[in-house]
Amino acid sequence: MRKFLRNTAWVVGVIAAIVVTLRLTILRWWTIPVDDPIHGISLAPSLAAGDFVILLRTTPKYGDLVRCADPGAPGRYVVGRILATEGDKIELTRANIIVNGRPTQPEMSCNPAKITVPHPTSGAPVELHCSIEAAQGHKHLRASALTANASEVIRRGEVSQGNVYLVSDNRVFPMDSREYGAIPKASCKEQVFFRVKGKKGWGDTATRLMFIQ
Repeated sequence: MRKFLRNTAWVVGVIAAIVVTLRLTILRWWTIPVDDPIHGISLAPSLAAGDFVILLRTTPKYGDLVRCADPGAPGRYVVGRILATEGDKIELTRANIIVNGRPTQPEMSCNPAKITVPHPTSGAPVELHCSIEAAQGHKHLRASALTANASEVIRRGEVSQGNVYLVSDNRVFPMDSREYGAIPKASCKEQVFFRVKGKKGWGDTATRLMFIQ
């Protein structure tokens, strides 16, 4: 029994040491705050407020879903997808993102193809279309309106030096660089790459233990 307990303690100690080392070097874990409903809804369909996620400390690159320092609230964070970097000319329509004349393209619908999110102000349920979007070789989820003028341009701009342009996966209710502008690349130090469990807990099998595109 003593040998068993000693071996168990040794294994637990090794695991704890590995976890601490990873925590101090390349990994972070974070629960997406639930006190900002607009920001939480902007993450659909990839994430939601209340999700417990693992962050990878890395140099951010095009297509990554990243956590960055909130430019308007010290100590808080914003989450968005890098879809333009310094020098890029970006154009946003109701559905697509066009970078240097190259538009993103929806490749296929999600399964299920429709998702429901609460309206950020009224709380009423809103049905959106979920699709997989391809952008310069990177694929990720996005939410768009079921019916909309997809070609209507709503924003144009050029990303200044040292900055990145964040775009929300939810194109209908975004909270991204359209609101707070391009932000310093240096403030985006972590990529959101794995969801441990969703906001509903371990019982929600559809959102637990999932890599984030």
